Amino acid sequence: MLQEYISYYNNDRTHQGINGQTPITSPTYFPTSVEETKLEAMPVLNGLYHTYKKAA
Repeated sequence: MLQEYISYYNNDRTHQGINGQTPITSPTYFPTSVEETKLEAMPVLNGLYHTYKKAA
């Protein structure tokens, strides 16, 4: 469980001290409209948090 939180903390959680970025950068996606964008929700820590990624 601790390893899952550390991964979430470094890869997905934004940090105020680094201007809303994450310590480990996310992939850059091409801009799309809201209608074209599909997101996948992935639960973290049994659903306590969720991360969202663009679906293919």
